[in-house]
Amino acid sequence: MTQAQGQIAERLVADRFRAAFPHESRLFSNVAWLARTAANRGLRDGEADLVLVHPDRGFLGMSG
Repeated sequence: MTQAQGQIAERLVADRFRAAFPHESRLFSNVAWLARTAANRGLRDGEADLVLVHPDRGFLGMSG
């Protein structure tokens, strides 16, 4: 899959999620994160393709 095809696919999934979940939910694309390693010896970074957030139910991060 090319980068352009991947971006189109992510947009399609994001649009479907926005339509399927309640209006109080928020969807964020390409969210950078930073976390400690398991042994607390340093930091590790990454990115979630989509993060779905609901004020009462929490959040769900997705990466492909």
